[in-house]
Amino acid sequence: MNKLTVFRSTPDGLVQLNSARTAAISQIPPLTNTQIMRLTQRTGYPCFRLVTYLQRNQGQRTDAVSRDIAIANVSDVVMKERQGLHSMGLNIECKMLSAVNRYNVPIRIGTWWLSVIDPVKWHGESANDTQ
Repeated sequence: MNKLTVFRSTPDGLVQLNSARTAAISQIPPLTNTQIMRLTQRTGYPCFRLVTYLQRNQGQRTDAVSRDIAIANVSDVVMKERQGLHSMGLNIECKMLSAVNRYNVPIRIGTWWLSVIDPVKWHGESANDTQ
């Protein structure tokens, strides 16, 4: 298990607030050609970018995801594409973390996680792939 540490920004730098245990980061192997084709057929291009990004960057904050892959509303993309993702055995979820901003105000920060919810469907997508 990885530890997640929450910090507060102060004039003197970052101050550690508390620690919380998070689920182990499950790395998803690189996508096969067949998985890439099916993903582009069943979802839109923003969702494809999000899946490939999260496959390499599990647990990224919403602001980093938006900035890095040019998706202004990450949750909107996930909600619109949820059915297509589930049909392939994938899920994207947002886990909320508590933090305190530089004005000492409690806030919630979303982190995004890609997971395989049905390995048979997901790995079945690439069973005959010759990569």
